[in-house]
Amino acid sequence: MTHSNSNANSHSHSDSINVIVNPIHQNLQSHSHSQTESLIIKLSPSSNNQTLSSNLPLTIQPQSSINPIPIPLSPSSDACTLKFETDKTHSITPRSQPIPPPQKSNSLRSVSLRSPTTGRPVRNAELHPGKNRFFCRGRLVGSGDNCLPLILSSCCAIGLPSAFLVTNAKWLCSGSFAKDGQDDFEHRSQSAVMGGRAMIAIYCYIFMIMLSSMFMTSWTDPGIIPRELDPEPELEWVNEPGEDSEASEALQMKSTQIGEPQPKSRWIEIGDHSILTKWCQTCQTYRPPRTSHCKLCDNCVEQSDHHCTFLNNCIGRRNYFTFLVFLGSTTALVFLTISISLAHIIAGPRDASFVIGSYVVFGLTILIGGPVIGLAIFHCRLVLRNTTTIETLRTKGLGVENDETRLHSLGSVWENCIHVGCRPGRPLSWIRPTAHATCDLRS
Repeated sequence: MTHSNSNANSHSHSDSINVIVNPIHQNLQSHSHSQTESLIIKLSPSSNNQTLSSNLPLTIQPQSSINPIPIPLSPSSDACTLKFETDKTHSITPRSQPIPPPQKSNSLRSVSLRSPTTGRPVRNAELHPGKNRFFCRGRLVGSGDNCLPLILSSCCAIGLPSAFLVTNAKWLCSGSFAKDGQDDFEHRSQSAVMGGRAMIAIYCYIFMIMLSSMFMTSWTDPGIIPRELDPEPELEWVNEPGEDSEASEALQMKSTQIGEPQPKSRWIEIGDHSILTKWCQTCQTYRPPRTSHCKLCDNCVEQSDHHCTFLNNCIGRRNYFTFLVFLGSTTALVFLTISISLAHIIAGPRDASFVIGSYVVFGLTILIGGPVIGLAIFHCRLVLRNTTTIETLRTKGLGVENDETRLHSLGSVWENCIHVGCRPGRPLSWIRPTAHATCDLRS
């Protein structure tokens, strides 16, 4: 380095040196007539006498063609700054320690996936690998099974109450049932008319509850378990029955050949019982307790009760309560329809067409409503025991005898009813079908 203006006083705080820095690189010289920018170089002095020392490949020399910039020097400063005008901008700072690498920011953890064709965000329902059908941007979830039974059951659920109202509403509202079918208004009491209208209002109210609970059960996520929660489970060789015998023999019975590795068993303690959780090969995850895989929906459903063909959906934890409401309201409608239609037939109004309609409604209601009443009674028994249909039908479930121990029972009928019917709200969906699909950037 060449130092100009060497007669500068090193002990004065107001002294300055006039320097010009000429870059050695040719790319800076070739653009000397281009746009003017600032280049700042910081050099650390070796001592308090303002002697500049650096190993930088720069030449500092005076020139008359460019106006030098005075730079004040201070003994207490750790560095001096050399500034000149050129066509590039650089900053060189000698350090005693190496510059640390830039830290990866976690401020942006995930991004929304977008369709390559339309560019719009993709929802989780569009990426679901099961056989379910999704409508209204994932708000409605149904099974991929044949929907014809659902159409037939919907026609019966709407058609029979509508036929009942057509054939019996006029008779009830007129109050004729109170006076043996007499049509004279003077023989009808006002209370009978009001009572008939109240019965029609109650019937319509229960009818609306039945329809809403039916469609909510049919188009609600029953509690589908997400896939690939345990894609690579720990394996163990099953070639000899262990000391526990039952679990090892059960796993060995499922092996296609002797010595085949099987996913390692996981046991969960519930009360005084140990529950063996199974690894689902299709969903690639360990099933939580009371969870079963539905072959028609191709999903594992939490607290699965059964797959209802007539509702075209699985009955699980998220829609079991609405299913019970559907059974209860349907049972109430069946009893109302049968009793009122029978009373109308016995009363025998003058219009024979309404009597024939009452006969048809009465017969179809017994034919269709009978199995529903039986199913409602069966599920009442399940609620009192806090068990499910699958657990009842199995001879062994989850490693213990469910029928003998009543593993999930809370101890009393009252507590079981409160647990099933008075739970706060509906559990959140595991798969979140309406949410936008995201990609994690941290992996």
